[in-house]
Amino acid sequence: MPFDRTIDVRIGHLRRRLSNGVTDGKQLLKTVRGAGYMLASEVTYKDLAV
Repeated sequence: MPFDRTIDVRIGHLRRRLSNGVTDGKQLLKTVRGAGYMLASEVTYKDLAV
């Protein structure tokens, strides 16, 4: 039975694009074993009041 690696390949492409220019070694996309993937990034809020 062949194993479909489409998701793995797409996640690899996405990881490369997200890390483009980032040199601190942090991954923005983490693998959660048995669950899937998680965006791991610090959240900052800006006050958009005019």
